[in-house]
Amino acid sequence: MKKTLVKINKDSITSTERANWISGCDSGRFERAAAINETETPKEAKRKLGANRGKTRLWLEGKILSEKGWTAGDRFLVAYLDGVVIYAKDPNGARKVAGSHERPIIDTNTDKLSTSLNATTGEFVNVSSLSASITIQKA
Repeated sequence: MKKTLVKINKDSITSTERANWISGCDSGRFERAAAINETETPKEAKRKLGANRGKTRLWLEGKILSEKGWTAGDRFLVAYLDGVVIYAKDPNGARKVAGSHERPIIDTNTDKLSTSLNATTGEFVNVSSLSASITIQKA
């Protein structure tokens, strides 16, 4: 089983930092890590960006989360990269999955979504869920 280490520890990074992160030449800026199993088949879905109180909103719930083992109470980190948003499970993460074990919910309500994805309210995004991470990209 092949594993890749994804390191995340801040809200957003520059394109140069992203390139270093992807190529594995990271200079130690990211301290926390989540192991991602590359042989796992992701659960894919499309979601529409909404709005709440003047901010961009992405609401994930149900099977996209539960089928990959994301349950209420799981902690995770969020990385806002250039063109992609990543949620990575981390027991010390600042964010927590809401809802119930049968119906987990991740509600992200920030303009960082539209900035990093280069998308606006009403546009669709592709969501790819794995047991250790969720990747969001503009459709």
